[in-house]
Amino acid sequence: MVAAPSREFPAEAYAAGADLSWLGWWVLVLAGSVAVYSVATRSLNWRRQGAKSKGGRWVRDRSLGGKMVFIPDRPIAPTRPLWDLDEGPSERRPAPSSRRLDAAHAEDDDDEAGPLPEWWLAAERAASPGVGPAALEPLERRARALVRDMENGKVVGAQDYSLARLAELASLAPAAFVHALATALGESPARATELARAELAAAARRLIVAAEAASRQAPAPEQDQATVEEARALARLARDFSLPPRSEEAEAVAASVARTVGLAVRRRLFLQSAAFAKSLPAAHALAELLGFEPELVLPQLVTLMDDGRDG
Repeated sequence: MVAAPSREFPAEAYAAGADLSWLGWWVLVLAGSVAVYSVATRSLNWRRQGAKSKGGRWVRDRSLGGKMVFIPDRPIAPTRPLWDLDEGPSERRPAPSSRRLDAAHAEDDDDEAGPLPEWWLAAERAASPGVGPAALEPLERRARALVRDMENGKVVGAQDYSLARLAELASLAPAAFVHALATALGESPARATELARAELAAAARRLIVAAEAASRQAPAPEQDQATVEEARALARLARDFSLPPRSEEAEAVAASVARTVGLAVRRRLFLQSAAFAKSLPAAHALAELLGFEPELVLPQLVTLMDDGRDG
């Protein structure tokens, strides 16, 4: 008697073991993704709340290519003495000149342009009223001829560039050169001065950081002389392209260098560069770039200079 075939499938007919294994892995991956997203969200919210609790604003720094930087508010508590050289790196406060910026001015790059700086107005007054492509054409031809002569002398006669020719080629002062170049290119005064401010801020930051590096590498007796070249360059920048008081660019530079450059180096740079600049508006701008309150340091600068002359 032949047994009837079973209506039940054998156990080997099931592939449930492999299917359940893949399903388990997918569940684990999905759970892990949810956990990572939750942790990242909490971390981002914690960082945002931390920035808000410190007080300050995010400002677009044009000298860094539009990167957003956080500038803390001015401390409510009284600040420590300005020249307190016992202040260690862990105790440094934000730059004393940091303050709350106008929200509309800080968050919108297309705000209405403010008044033009004095260096631009002075160059505009000194410029000929006929400045334009026709008036600049003979100057352009002359400059090209000078460059061609210097290159020929270098290649054919093995002669180095003549200092007299270079001086003749660079006959315009920096502010007048920027004004003439912007006029020839058809750039608006507001845009040209905005670019000049951004470049000044970037150059000032590089010089201040370079002074810190030079001061660290120099022996203790030579540290005062280690920053002289950077101080001269800072003085030229502040004298030729002075920043307006309380500018965004000075705020961004001050907030940056206050975290990376020691107080002693910034103090030395201010005293040296202000002495080289020999200009009150330039000294005001230098104080803000280096993270000091001009109203506090300028009287001390005058006192130190008077003491030096009396000595």
